[in-house]
Amino acid sequence: MSELNVNDLHGDELKKQAEVLDIQFAHNISDEKLREKVREALGQSPSGEGSSGAGDIDPEPKPEATKKTKRYKIKIHKDGKDKQPVPLACNGKVVRVMRGHAVTISEGHYNSLKNAIKVVQTQNEKGEMEQEEVQSYPFEVLEIIEG
Repeated sequence: MSELNVNDLHGDELKKQAEVLDIQFAHNISDEKLREKVREALGQSPSGEGSSGAGDIDPEPKPEATKKTKRYKIKIHKDGKDKQPVPLACNGKVVRVMRGHAVTISEGHYNSLKNAIKVVQTQNEKGEMEQEEVQSYPFEVLEIIEG
């Protein structure tokens, strides 16, 4: 399984990732400044501190914040038509999750993803049209991390 490590990206790879995330930047921006913008768009800590840089969306809780929360390591399946990151919102905080990469998200963002459904019309055996609810962003849970 491949994970996005922002520290490993350089030059054109870094610029391509920034374009996927819809980040505006000058053509002569330094790799380090662009790397910081990519980290910010992914919700990672600014200098990669406290984060492996490998797709961790929410940093580990601080010692003073000892409330028990779950975190979920998930992977949103790639879509042949839609290559854009998936935006997840919880309590006003929006994170954008890259498709096909394993990331760790908070329980609130996980619930946002789980509850994202769309209604599609299908035809049954009798030829009648029916409506069915399906996930908007099919995903898999790789690990549940107890807080």
